Amino acid sequence: MSVKLKQLLEMAKVYRIPKSRVIRYIYLPELLSFLKGSSR
Repeated sequence: MSVKLKQLLEMAKVYRIPKSRVIRYIYLPELLSFLKGSSR
């Protein structure tokens, strides 16, 4: 896990962001960028 991702997850926890938003706005973009990078 990248440092940026860990920091975003920590911030989401502090501000009590719902899990659905955490998945949509934090995990999904991270996953998509990983898939784009691995497909090249």
